[in-house]
Amino acid sequence: MRKHYLTASIIAMVLVFSAMPQAGYAAGGINPFPSDVANLTQGEADAIKGAIKQALDTYKGGTVVNWTAADSKRTGHVKLLKIFDHNGQHCATVQNKFTKGAGNAYTLPFCQTADGSWKVTF
Repeated sequence: MRKHYLTASIIAMVLVFSAMPQAGYAAGGINPFPSDVANLTQGEADAIKGAIKQALDTYKGGTVVNWTAADSKRTGHVKLLKIFDHNGQHCATVQNKFTKGAGNAYTLPFCQTADGSWKVTF
């Protein structure tokens, strides 16, 4: 169980930090989470992020969005397992499963911020 939590945490960090402009993240413009963490290609990370955003924007429990990475043909789907409000924010629990190619399923909580973007929250 700890291994799955660690893997999910690493993937969450990759998804969150890969969306940040590298020059604005840290002194010297160094992104501490390169795209090769967790063996995701840039195309896979982009496909997963896009599917997560699309599912979250529906804000309907049970929504499933399939994704395919253009650069590797690895596939999977994301599913909104649960939607809920927390401290006045829309939140949801999202599961990603790989359906073609190796990869562990993981589940992460997201909440919508005041500007409408979705952020991983723990």
